[in-house]
Amino acid sequence: MIASAMILAVASGFLCAQKTGDKWPPANVVREPASGQWVVVNELIILATGQDIPSIIEVYKGKIVQMIKETDSYQVRFPVRNLDELNRIKEDLAKRGIKAVYAIVMKPPRPGEPQ
Repeated sequence: MIASAMILAVASGFLCAQKTGDKWPPANVVREPASGQWVVVNELIILATGQDIPSIIEVYKGKIVQMIKETDSYQVRFPVRNLDELNRIKEDLAKRGIKAVYAIVMKPPRPGEPQ
C-alpha cells in the first residue's frame, strides 16, 4: 500500500501520486513491461456500469480500496504478488465484460523540482 498516496480520478482509471521524499519505488510498485509505466502490482481500477462489482471481486478475494460512485469506478486490491497473477484476474474480468486497468503511479519530483 502506498501510505502517502493521494488518489485522483483520471480518464480511464485512478492515478496514485506519492509525496516527495518517500522511498521510490515503493515495494508494491513495478514497471509495466509493455508501457513502461509505474503500476501498483496488486491493484486494478475497475470500470463497471450496472454490474455488482463487490460480489464479482469477492471471487478473487479482492477488497475495494476506493470507489467513485458517480462513474462506477473502483480501485480494488487483490492478494497477488506479481503482474502475472494480476493479469490473470484482469483477463478473467475482461471475459466477463468488465474493463480493468492498472493503477498507475506517478514518480514524485526530486526535492526542489516543481510539483
